Amino acid sequence: MDNVPRRYAWFRRILKSHDEQDSPLFPTSWEVTRLLIGQFSEYTRTDLGNVLGKGVPTVNTLLEALQGTLDFEGVMEKRLEIDFEDIVEVGLPGQPGRGRWRISSVFDQHFSVYVDAQDRYVFHLLPLLFPRLSIHPYLS
Repeated sequence: MDNVPRRYAWFRRILKSHDEQDSPLFPTSWEVTRLLIGQFSEYTRTDLGNVLGKGVPTVNTLLEALQGTLDFEGVMEKRLEIDFEDIVEVGLPGQPGRGRWRISSVFDQHFSVYVDAQDRYVFHLLPLLFPRLSIHPYLS
């Protein structure tokens, strides 16, 4: 999880190299860049799901990985000028489409780590906000 932003940076370098060297070799109708992004996104979503399934990440690690993922999705949307779901929907020739999804959707079921941390923080602040009350007004 700590290396998620580096993973996206690596793939951006791969795309830059593809744009400069390989892209002119393919007809635009083949949408090679879109296929590269879609395949990378599918592998990344699977890998993130596996890592998140093995253990509970820290809040900071989870938020950093989520932010890096959202940034990547946004950059790819701007690059191709289409929604991210449309980028990943296209399958390889001869294969069915992959459906509409986002890499960031893999974080949805693990977001309770953040919510629980916020709950603990708010619960910790209540005595500071209501020091004279022996019972917190929101806990009774």
